[in-house]
Formats: sequence, C-alpha cells, structure tokens
Amino acid sequence: MEIVSDLAEIVLNIWIDKMDFEDSKRCDEFFWECEFRKDDVRIHSCMREIPAVIDLPEEDELLQKRLQKQPEYAKNLNSLEDSGLEEFLDFEDILFPDNWRERDGASLYGEIEQLMKNWAAFYASQLDEKYNSPGMQILCLYGKIMGFSIDLVDAGEEKMPGLKIALCKRLLAGINNIAAISSAIDDHYDYILQHRTALNELRHKVLNLRFKLNNEADTN
Repeated sequence: MEIVSDLAEIVLNIWIDKMDFEDSKRCDEFFWECEFRKDDVRIHSCMREIPAVIDLPEEDELLQKRLQKQPEYAKNLNSLEDSGLEEFLDFEDILFPDNWRERDGASLYGEIEQLMKNWAAFYASQLDEKYNSPGMQILCLYGKIMGFSIDLVDAGEEKMPGLKIALCKRLLAGINNIAAISSAIDDHYDYILQHRTALNELRHKVLNLRFKLNNEADTN
C-alpha cells in the first residue's frame, strides 16, 4: 500500500531546488519541526484508516477517500499540493551519492541500521511472545529513526543546520523511547543491557552532532 512519503525529504529537495541559499538559511529548527508535525498528522490519519480498508479491492483509492474526509489531513495535503511538492512523492530507492560517508550523520545511519538488524534478529529468534508488543514497538521506532537518519545524510553538504538540528532532536526522542520501552522487558537481561548501552553511545553521538550544528547555526 502506498502511503504519503516522508515530508522531510520532499521538503528538503524542493527547498534546495527552488529557493536561494540565503532564504534556506533562515529556516531554523523550529520551522522544520513544524513541517515534521504536519507530516505526523497525515501519517497518524493513515494509520487510523488502514485497518478499515486493508486487503479490500482498490484499497489505495478507498484510503484516499476516507482521508479526504478528515479536515486536518485534507488541509495539510492541499497545502503540499499547492506548493508543487507532489512531483517528489514518487520514489522507490534510496540513492546516496558516492561521498555519502563523508556527510553529517553518515556514521549514525550505519549504527542505527546495525542496531535495528540486531533487534530484529533478537525479536524473531529469542524474545518471548509475552513481549511481542514492546518488541514490535521498538522495531517500528527503529524504522522511524532510520528514516530520520536517511534524511540527515540526504541533507548532504547543504548548509542547513536548522533542518539537521531538527532531525537530531527527533533522533534523540526516538532513541529515548526505545530505551524506555526496552526497560519493560525483564527476560534476556544481559542482551537488553548490552543493547541499551549501545543506544546510550548512539545518543551521545547524536548529541555531539547536534552541538556541532548549533555552533554552525550560531556562526552563520
């Protein structure tokens, strides 16, 4: 099922292509957080409606009709269409340039990917069924912060510290949520402790990048 793509990547592309650099510098972390929250509204609307249409004929069209009846979703979607961003909604593959490992957040992307793989293997092979709910919540949260890390790398060499700071703040919130949910899993204590230690190291790296970006924003 096709769901509206991540707004952070869409907005980033259109701003880089259609606005001059001086205008983009004036978009601080609070501007980007506001855009992320608009995307949250659309995603939450989709999640509420999917159970009612899943596996039905023409489920995408049915989902769209149900969503259009929700004023907040329709308002945000109309705003997106009016801005001309809808041309960026169709992409399937994540394509990084050859030098992506040199960009801000590249190491974070790699570490999140590995932690997510480790948790998926643990969830599938070792976690007791009574922990299915927190196990799946953590897996979903990893998918969410993976998306933010991809956006962070995709921001590339553009001098847009406001966007990158906002992404770092969302990464930190996701990491904290994963750590909090994992604390409810009593079994496999040694593995959980090891995983939380790795999460804590990741948190410090995200904080260091955020402070670096804050300094860049202050000097521009």
